[in-house]
Amino acid sequence: MEKIIRSFDTHEEADRASREDDAKLTTSQRLAHFLQMMAPAYESTARLQRVYRTRNLDEPEVRDPWRLGG
Repeated sequence: MEKIIRSFDTHEEADRASREDDAKLTTSQRLAHFLQMMAPAYESTARLQRVYRTRNLDEPEVRDPWRLGG
């Protein structure tokens, strides 16, 4: 995660720029940034990194809890 310092004239401009920056990130990048920020506070982040996964929302999810689909 690259640290960049920017200044804005208003809080609204800063919030808008922050939202635009967040919108450019993928889900995996957001999660990686979150884990990096939380690592000093929580020791369990190493375990969390091993079990998390992201799902492509364009693909329909097929659930068959009774295992009837063969």
